[in-house]
Amino acid sequence: MHIASVTRHVTAERVTQQARNVLMSLDDMRTAGIRYLIRDNAGYFTEAFDAVFTVLSARVVPILPARPA
Repeated sequence: MHIASVTRHVTAERVTQQARNVLMSLDDMRTAGIRYLIRDNAGYFTEAFDAVFTVLSARVVPILPARPA
């Protein structure tokens, strides 16, 4: 698990850039181990955000609203 920066003003561009920043901080061996990204369905998780991980061949798994309970 990695925690990116925190803000009250979340935007799609910001979360996408934070995803890129996290991956840039990891070496190739650690990024190769990313097989899944589990995320909620918040509006700021766009196709651009998902693409940051799918380029690594990771499977993006959106969870249902109010899960986990």
